[in-house]
Amino acid sequence: MPELRYDLAIVGGGPGGMAAAATAADHGLRVAVLDEQEIPGGQIYRRPFAEGLFPADRFGRDYQEAGPALRAIAMREGVTWIGGASVFGLQQRGEAAFAVLWNTVDRVSKLLAERVLVAAGCFDMAVPFPGWTLPGVMGAGGMQALLKGQGVLPGGRIVLAGSHPLLLVIAAQLVAFDQPPLAVILTQSPTRAGIGMRAPVTALRNIGVFREGLIACHTLRRVGVPIHFGHVVTEARGGDRLESIGFRPVAGGALRDITCDTLGVGYGFTASTELIRQVGAPCRWSRAGGGWIAEHDEDMRTAVPGVFVAGEVAGIGGAPTARAEGALAALSIARDAGRRVDAGRVRRARGERARRRRFAALLERLADPGDDVLRTLRDSDTALCRCENVSVGDFRATLAANPTIRSADAAKLLTRTGMGPCQGRFCHRAVMEEIGALRAIPAESAGAFHARMPVRPVPLAAMAAFHPADDTD
Repeated sequence: MPELRYDLAIVGGGPGGMAAAATAADHGLRVAVLDEQEIPGGQIYRRPFAEGLFPADRFGRDYQEAGPALRAIAMREGVTWIGGASVFGLQQRGEAAFAVLWNTVDRVSKLLAERVLVAAGCFDMAVPFPGWTLPGVMGAGGMQALLKGQGVLPGGRIVLAGSHPLLLVIAAQLVAFDQPPLAVILTQSPTRAGIGMRAPVTALRNIGVFREGLIACHTLRRVGVPIHFGHVVTEARGGDRLESIGFRPVAGGALRDITCDTLGVGYGFTASTELIRQVGAPCRWSRAGGGWIAEHDEDMRTAVPGVFVAGEVAGIGGAPTARAEGALAALSIARDAGRRVDAGRVRRARGERARRRRFAALLERLADPGDDVLRTLRDSDTALCRCENVSVGDFRATLAANPTIRSADAAKLLTRTGMGPCQGRFCHRAVMEEIGALRAIPAESAGAFHARMPVRPVPLAAMAAFHPADDTD
């Protein structure tokens, strides 16, 4: 198993990880950046697998400019880009040395680093409701990944539903691909956007984001796409695949139907903190801000010496926040490594990070659908854990029969929730909510599933190529 040594290993090649790589290289650190994609960009700047797959202006100027800039960082002296690498393990070796384990399709590899920055991003927050496991129902972020990475439209007649403003942006992108959605269904009322007026300075300093949403709304109206504010999708129907959806006003009312082939669901995102939890760094629960997110100080250090975080792992915040935190974390790492770091640059980085986080908190409140909406969507027949085929009804019955179960890990032992290939990424929130509701305790009291290695599935071919003699651990 190949072994490499670096001053800093960065997990995640999105805006946060690449900003950290550039800053660390500025200070003479030897840096390795690992990412599942072959090309830098992360989810927000995901690049197509082939150049010229679609016109470069489909996703806006920021997306166009990000590609060359990120590739330039990956090719800098002192930066080693390791693409196509799925990191499945993070182990502490001594007081301040770490082993990062990853795999490709056909091999397992390891590198050693004095310090680690986890900027692993996030994924679509799963919201169980009747029919959510039907083929054709997918996360809105996954839909966008298909567009950016493959130039592939999800197919047929599309509806977007949820609470996150990103749905409007994705809808406008579908228009750019000449396949406008049939409708966009948002749980918020039209006046909910007025939440920005409660923090006018923060809103004005980030007016570009609001402008993007307004442009998206204008685009949808221009092509005749209806936006149903204050409504929620309650069920997806079909045989072998999605055929229609039912939706109604959030406050209650008559059920309406839309015949469709694809439903993109977007209620928010869940931070990818599996590696952080695996190495023992504390996390806190943020109901609307990414689930379990890493605790850290003002310079992005976790409680585990040598482990830092940036971007969505520290709370859902978007690309500008990730960039600010990546740069700040790298300055902290360089200083800890004994490099000369300009104090003024650190102060500016802290200020930029604080400003970006204030806006992220504002957007979080705007996108929050509320627990009442999500909890009432699932019935006893709804699939709770899709990997292990556990229904809400079966899960509730097990809890009722075993009153000592008060944690997600305890429930896992008897119900198998969280034991599938996704290792609880899709069911953990609903599992916590169900335990909290039945035991009359806060949902977060149930805790997260324990993050064991491998935190992601590893192909058998890669494991077969591993020889114990290659690693004394």
